[in-house]
Amino acid sequence: MLHYVNATAMTQEEDILFFLSFHNNVEKMTQEELEYNNFPGFRTLRTHELHLDAIIYIEDLVGKQDEVEQRTCERCGIGYLTNKATGAFVTTSVCVYHRSKRPWKGKFDCCGKKQNAKGCCSADGHVDKRYALRSKSLASKKANKGAYKVLAVDTELCHTQLGYELVRVSAVDIHGKVCLDKLVKPKTPIVDPNTYFSGITRKMLKNVKTDALQAQQALLRLISPSTILVGHSLNADLMALQIKHSNVMDTSVLFPHFKGPPMKKSLKKVMEDELGEVIQENSGGHSSIEDAQACIRLVRHKLQKDGLL
Repeated sequence: MLHYVNATAMTQEEDILFFLSFHNNVEKMTQEELEYNNFPGFRTLRTHELHLDAIIYIEDLVGKQDEVEQRTCERCGIGYLTNKATGAFVTTSVCVYHRSKRPWKGKFDCCGKKQNAKGCCSADGHVDKRYALRSKSLASKKANKGAYKVLAVDTELCHTQLGYELVRVSAVDIHGKVCLDKLVKPKTPIVDPNTYFSGITRKMLKNVKTDALQAQQALLRLISPSTILVGHSLNADLMALQIKHSNVMDTSVLFPHFKGPPMKKSLKKVMEDELGEVIQENSGGHSSIEDAQACIRLVRHKLQKDGLL
């Protein structure tokens, strides 16, 4: 069962005030910030952003079925060989890793072991850190009279044979009401559904027919160029959706890490620091609805904190 943050009810007057304060008084991300934070269509090559610039375009792999490619596992760091076109394993070995990517104060959060300790988790297959996208094209939205003024978006990704692929997209309005929630069928076979983080299981995806393009179009029907999209590290969500959008507010930028860029606080940490609330505690994994609702609440909190609402 998924756990959601309770949506905050607003009157129509508060709704309008919220939007006006949001639109006119809170600084949206500049062109330079969009570039620095690696938003699709605004990306520049920076050392700390290479993990998002590493993209596999599925359309470019046609005719390369006989080529073998050397890859490095994102989780354990071991090298392995795959079919370049399909990502199918040529060599296999057990992946032993820590769920926590960085040790905190010399210890991993996942198991409490020291940073040089052997991994506490294991899996049958290795995973690639690259995004597996359909093509090099990015979609953007033209005028849409029925579009939402503000929409918070979050996605979930899984590990497939080629890399990260979209498996869920959710969007909520300024009330926290769900406007969109779709499961998405990956283009290539799943290596690991990433359940601990995504909340998605193989069983949930068994009968799903919606593909990434249909999920993208479903979101585009809800927005226009003037829609303010809200999210946490929203660049990764828009990358997975292959959408270019400049009118954005990113809570990872609104509530910066004390060490400054490129370091970013997790959404969980921001919620604890700003609202004293704990999210992402469900044993079944994260919920993209819960995360989107948390982002809306954080922006409203920011407005109130700055005396704008």
